[in-house]
Amino acid sequence: MGASLYDVVCAGHAVVDVLIKGQVREMDQRDGDLEQAVISTGGDALNEAIVLSRLGLKSAFLGRVGEDLAGELIKAELNRNHVDASGIVVDKEVDTTISVIPVGQDKKHHFWCHQGGNNRICLEMMKEDYINKAKVLNIGSIVPGSDMDFEGVAEVCARARKNRVITSADAVLTGPFRDSPDYSVNLERLCSLLKELDYFLPSEDEALEITGKDNTEEALLELLNMGAGQAVIKLGKKGCLIYEDNKFETVLGYPVRVADTVGAGDNFVAGFTAGLSRGWSLKQCAMFANAAAALSVTQKGAVKAASDFMTVRKFMEENGKGDGYVWNW
Repeated sequence: MGASLYDVVCAGHAVVDVLIKGQVREMDQRDGDLEQAVISTGGDALNEAIVLSRLGLKSAFLGRVGEDLAGELIKAELNRNHVDASGIVVDKEVDTTISVIPVGQDKKHHFWCHQGGNNRICLEMMKEDYINKAKVLNIGSIVPGSDMDFEGVAEVCARARKNRVITSADAVLTGPFRDSPDYSVNLERLCSLLKELDYFLPSEDEALEITGKDNTEEALLELLNMGAGQAVIKLGKKGCLIYEDNKFETVLGYPVRVADTVGAGDNFVAGFTAGLSRGWSLKQCAMFANAAAALSVTQKGAVKAASDFMTVRKFMEENGKGDGYVWNW
């Protein structure tokens, strides 16, 4: 492979998010006012591509949208953030997914989605002429137990790795995985893809549900047994768990005042894959990812607080993190 055109290509989900705050429990009973309403783009891969661009990297987004206003908004937002959106597939047969996210007093969030059909990860959106020009391919996200084309995407990842492209993915669960009547088949399909991933980046809940283990250390080892080249488990405000040289380490997070947590995991993945594209060590990637995620929750919206590289590094230094490492950029 020659010189890379992209630092990271992000393939997968794109949605339009509507974040609302107010008496949302009564919305189906009466008219009223909302304290706040914000329309933004979302979806794991889209968020990650935008954050990477704001960090100063060259990113591209591969995905599918409907021929509708929501799809146009997604393309416009990618272009506004200097993400290469030329590989997007526009499908007249589907609607673009829209999510309504009520933000509660506890700052936690739940998603109410109209799944338009554009987010099934399939070969059509995995354009290898883009992927093979990247340092890193990140899939956002694997949906265990879904109808995504696990085997086909695994084949794309295998070919990318032969071209020295690093492969990574995060996950999202839309329901119980291990209790499904199709569990054995779903597990086999998931493992076919994990075996072609250099890095798998699930949350704590996702890792425990996928593996059936009782704690994160056992879950991480099981993910490696299932085929992942390396697994990093996101622990929310606690940081993340890594495993290197036969030792576990919890790479600690950063104390911040939380506005909301929408997109924190996507900012983590963007920070982590940014590090991969720069050849950093596993722990460096984890420290930087934690910092990107921490900054992201200080403002409402998935990517509103996304900062450039030097801002993230300054935040790390102010919190006494990162000394003794070479942070080439």
